[in-house]
Amino acid sequence: MAPDEAISFPFSTPSSSSLELSAATLDPTSVLSDVFGNVIGSPLILAVPIVAALAVAGLIAFFIVSYANPEVDDD
Repeated sequence: MAPDEAISFPFSTPSSSSLELSAATLDPTSVLSDVFGNVIGSPLILAVPIVAALAVAGLIAFFIVSYANPEVDDD
């Protein structure tokens, strides 16, 4: 392997401007599609309904406890 082949950068062409380089490196749609594609295709997707159910149960428990009127002892 030649020394110049050891480190190769995908955008190291001398004809690319700095604007093209910065626009090519910051592509949020491809990053988000890769992340969501990996999450949907993995068992991690099961965490979504579990976390949603825990959030709903937590809200119900919070409202029950916050609106409860404790009985006052009459002396």
